[in-house]
Amino acid sequence: MGSPSSLVIATLPGAPVQMSLTLQGRALPYQGLELEGTMRAELTWYPGNGVASVQMLGAEEKGTTLKGMWKDKFIKSTTDEGLHVDPSGIALFQEGRAGAGVQVEDVFDLSQKVERMRLAGQPVELRWDRHVRHGLLSRFKQKWDRIEDMEWEMEFLWVSRGEAQTPTTIVPQGGASDLANALSVKLQSLQSFLTFPPFPVVEDFVAACEALVASISSAVGQMQAAVQQVVDQVLEVQSSAERVLAAVEEVKSSALGLIATIEQFPPAQLINTLSLEAPTLGELLRVDVWSRSIKETARQLAADAASQGDALQASTRQEDLLGSFTARGPTDLRDVSTAFYGTPNEWRRLMLFNKLETSALQAGDLVLVPRLTSKAA
Repeated sequence: MGSPSSLVIATLPGAPVQMSLTLQGRALPYQGLELEGTMRAELTWYPGNGVASVQMLGAEEKGTTLKGMWKDKFIKSTTDEGLHVDPSGIALFQEGRAGAGVQVEDVFDLSQKVERMRLAGQPVELRWDRHVRHGLLSRFKQKWDRIEDMEWEMEFLWVSRGEAQTPTTIVPQGGASDLANALSVKLQSLQSFLTFPPFPVVEDFVAACEALVASISSAVGQMQAAVQQVVDQVLEVQSSAERVLAAVEEVKSSALGLIATIEQFPPAQLINTLSLEAPTLGELLRVDVWSRSIKETARQLAADAASQGDALQASTRQEDLLGSFTARGPTDLRDVSTAFYGTPNEWRRLMLFNKLETSALQAGDLVLVPRLTSKAA
């Protein structure tokens, strides 16, 4: 890939302490930069079906390890006699938002600067010419041949390819009425699939699905009633929003339960037949298409309820919110805390406010960020 001109490692904006390290010339890692990305997917192979069902889970960036050798004779800008020399290994360290980087004194000083960045535990940007990644400096290995010479390794865990994660304020995507109408349309599709199956379906499956669909139908009905009562001035807006959000949770729970029910019944077990003959491959494929259609509609119901419900919730608590964050890949609430508050230490506040069970986030997860003075924080 040719000789890179520089490698820059810098903490992201919002970090309590801004630091950057620029390596050039003989201070650069050994030649070569390995970057690897994968697409995560979940494959389900049903008996008798030669085509797998695929659920895409999103892209993931694999970690990178850099290796190199630093020597005083290339790094130091003065000789042992105190004479100035131009170093062939450029290692510029900058602390703070302003000013230019300063050449480190020697290899030991350089190693200490890297250790400071690692121990800070802050998200960093790595820029190798036109290659950019955001992540964490997770490991720094030092192997001293002598006090003047050191082999080193840096390991990075990536959370993105450098896309900006800018704090934004939520803009509600439609109100409760729009949400109820959108869910109602998908509910009708679900009911149509279950009312007119293209083959005899086992009774246990039908009963389980009908109970869950009835729960979704009841929740959507409660949304529509709450909206209408606001129009009729029977309910206050805040009370209506609370009823709608409770119904949203019921829709999400029932839709996810419907998906779980479908996944418990492979195509061969869905057909209700008194014949001793095994279903043909064509029949199994038809069953698979039907069950996947139901599952996809249920997944859309759950996703719509989640995203629109979060927007509605945010709009009712706007005075308490600093902004919102949507994860574009695997990341952590500590990164969100750093971006909004300038410190990773408020991650637990975010977890409690959003009623999460872990600090880990996946692509698409929405995090509402409360003001530090918020009553709800």
